[in-house]
Amino acid sequence: MANFEIITAYKQLSPSERVFVDGFVDDLETQSNDTGFTFAQILCDLPVVEEHEPFLSLALVRAAISERVKDLTEERELSVHKTLKELRGMAYSNIGNYFKVDENGLPELTFETCTPDQIGAVKSIDIEMLRGGSRKIKIQLHDKVAALKMLMQFQDLLDGEEWNRSVKSQKETVAIENDATVESVAESYSRLINA
Repeated sequence: MANFEIITAYKQLSPSERVFVDGFVDDLETQSNDTGFTFAQILCDLPVVEEHEPFLSLALVRAAISERVKDLTEERELSVHKTLKELRGMAYSNIGNYFKVDENGLPELTFETCTPDQIGAVKSIDIEMLRGGSRKIKIQLHDKVAALKMLMQFQDLLDGEEWNRSVKSQKETVAIENDATVESVAESYSRLINA
């Protein structure tokens, strides 16, 4: 079996071009950290500097900068938000997202209406061809309960005070006396819903 190595633009640069690309990307990263702007926003705001920086006129240098910026951007996407989004996809997907009913009333596998989060919730798909051209499809989703548990832990809903408060407020009732006024009932109700 042939083993192919991907030769990136950066690997094809001369030593002096690599030094320039490293410095240029480091400056971009520093500006991004200092300003909160994305790499794309900073690059769009840069003036045309090719006459001052001859390296920028080289296509291979620009390609190497693009590669490095893409890698840095992907690293920055590893965030709490992205992790929670993945967990949410697993926690809230259900088997009905992946099937539609055909003209014979039978379930048929489809991904036409699936969101990327729903597709990410699929653990495995096994398709077995049967006699007569029919097929047996087995689809397995990632563990829904485990994903829900992780989300609940993040929200302090399992062992935390928030869960206890939530459960307690659902169980509370208000006793209304026979001689209660409209104002006292309204005040009791207000206390109940604002607990």
